[in-house]
Amino acid sequence: MQFWVGLLLAMCTSALLQAQGAPTAHLDLQGASGSHGSTITTPILLSHDLNCEAFSLGVAHDPTFLSITDIQRGEFLEGSNPGGITPDYLYLESNPYSGNGFIAGCLFDLTPPITDLMAGVGHEVLIVSYTVLPAAPVGDIPLLFVSDLHIPPVELLVVMEGIEYIPTCQDGVVTVFADCNLNGIPDEDDVNSGISQDCDGDGVPDECGFAPGQADCNQDGIPDVCDVDCNLDGISDLCQIDLDCDQDGILDACEISQGLASDCDADAVPDSCAISQGLVADCDGNGIPDSCDLVAGATDCDADGIPDSCELGSGSESDCNLNGVLDTCDIASGVSDDCNGNLIPDSCDLVTSVELDCDANGIPDSCDLAAGAADCDLDGLLDSCAIVDSVVEDCDGNGIPDSCDLAAGGDQDGNGELDICQDAPFLRGDCNGSTIFNIADAIFVLNYLFGYTGEVTCPDACDANDDEIVNIADAVYFLSSLFSGGNMPPPPFPECGEDPLGDEIGCPINDGGCP
Repeated sequence: MQFWVGLLLAMCTSALLQAQGAPTAHLDLQGASGSHGSTITTPILLSHDLNCEAFSLGVAHDPTFLSITDIQRGEFLEGSNPGGITPDYLYLESNPYSGNGFIAGCLFDLTPPITDLMAGVGHEVLIVSYTVLPAAPVGDIPLLFVSDLHIPPVELLVVMEGIEYIPTCQDGVVTVFADCNLNGIPDEDDVNSGISQDCDGDGVPDECGFAPGQADCNQDGIPDVCDVDCNLDGISDLCQIDLDCDQDGILDACEISQGLASDCDADAVPDSCAISQGLVADCDGNGIPDSCDLVAGATDCDADGIPDSCELGSGSESDCNLNGVLDTCDIASGVSDDCNGNLIPDSCDLVTSVELDCDANGIPDSCDLAAGAADCDLDGLLDSCAIVDSVVEDCDGNGIPDSCDLAAGGDQDGNGELDICQDAPFLRGDCNGSTIFNIADAIFVLNYLFGYTGEVTCPDACDANDDEIVNIADAVYFLSSLFSGGNMPPPPFPECGEDPLGDEIGCPINDGGCP
């Protein structure tokens, strides 16, 4: 009894709503576009004034032109999305028993508490993917909401708050466009935007082919109208090979007039062709006739009518310093010196070791000596080089060999050594110059080593262990000698004198009491 009362109330409510302007539902099939072989997606949107408990629908298409590849739940059939609900029951079928298309049936909640899809506009409920088949014509292919697919037929229906509503529908279309180069852009747009060329005006990008039956004089598959005709004689330049000496597809006259080829001697033949055919000389292979090189200022320093670069390249003239100028011209112009008059630049004599330049001043030693450079011992070597190379001694670093200083009277005591280079007598261990060997000397050497005093004038006196190094070992030696019974310092000790063994650190000045 209660069931029939409820049903009667629902029917009355439905009639009342229809009388008062019933709530509405609307299905919208969003169209898409694509080329042959591409896959496109078409969302289906549901708008409903009241909460929705269920819906069913069918969409028909021409299977000759389109093939369904996938049907997926839309945004509002995913409970994880805001406002979305995952339905308890969803039936999707792309091969209905009757008709061509797909059907869908959805019931949001089967068990209490009932959760419905909230009222709203443009809820995406399904996403359908189609592949555009090769037979599809260019243009619009309809996608139609229908109620006659399947057995029994699936109706277009939306249930809101327990009442069935037949929705209004907006059908969709798949727009198929020609895309011969498969770049995803309609061919017409490719041509209009300049992405592709259409030289024969057949509306098809050139990379996809040309209209048949057009003139093609060289039978290369490209219509003459698309070939270059630089002289505007109505004939493809590619078919006038006798007017194209370098066979690059551009007529000689056009290359010259357009500045693509030079003709410096104005013989109406591109220079490159005149050279390759032996009509003019190009000795340096720079692509310019020699006559033009000379007119343009190419160097011919010896005025023999041949560019210097060619004389160098052929070996008829030399350029030993590789500066691009003939050696004879370098010398004649003063760019290079030839101090020894052998007709070879001095720089080359030095590089090839014909002459020596021990001081690396760029002048042969023989010329330095001839110009008055010092060679006091007349050994044929510059004194400065003999000293640097340790061929002779220069103990006082005055730049004059010791032998010359000795000859000039630098050994007044007659001991065979320059007086200025001899060490002063000293007392080993007397580091502070007090003439007494005691603990003060140990302290002095430590202060010296650790920066508490200035330089010592007689380092050898501080070298207590005579190892030719002043370091902390000498301070230990001092203290051992004075307090631990260690060895006394080596000579000169206990009397003043010179170091009998080593002379590495020496005693230039002794301010102590040694004579």
